[in-house]
Amino acid sequence: MWHSVRSAMDPLASPPRMRLFRVDATIPGKFAEACKVAGATHHCLMTAVGADENDKWGFMTKTAAGGEWYNYAKGVAERLAVQAGIPYTYIAQPGMLIGSPHSPKILTLVPNAIVPLKFSSAHVADIAKGMVATTINAFQGDKTGVVKISGGIPISEGGEGGK
Repeated sequence: MWHSVRSAMDPLASPPRMRLFRVDATIPGKFAEACKVAGATHHCLMTAVGADENDKWGFMTKTAAGGEWYNYAKGVAERLAVQAGIPYTYIAQPGMLIGSPHSPKILTLVPNAIVPLKFSSAHVADIAKGMVATTINAFQGDKTGVVKISGGIPISEGGEGGK
C-alpha cells in the first residue's frame, strides 16, 4: 500500500515528459506569478533557442535538449512568465551551455565561429552574469516590456548593454 501511495504522489515517478514539463514550464511559471504577487518589477528567465509552444512530443527525440517536447515546455514557460504581468521580463535563449553536466562534451569542441550567433555557446556562469547584468541595467533604467535575446555570446555579453 505505501509503495502505491508514494508512487502516485512522487513527482519523480511520473513519465519523463511530465517531469520535464513540471521542471521546465510549471515551476518557472509559478515562480513568475509569485514574483508578481511579491511586487517584483523585473524578472529574468532562461529557456532555450528554439523554445516554441507549438512544438510537441517527438517519438525520436523524446525529451532530449533540442527535442520537440523540450522546446514545447520552454515555450510554455515563456508564455507563463509573460502572462504573470511583471512590467519587465527578460527571456534568455542560449544555445548550448558549456559547463553544464547535461551538455554533450563533444559539442563543446564546436567553435562559435562556425555556428550562427543565435546558436552560439557560452559557459553557464557567463550566461548567468549576463542575465543579471541585463536585468539590473533594465531595473536601473526603469525599462519595461518583454525582451528576448538568443545565443550564448549575446546573453553572456549582457545583451542590451549589460556589460
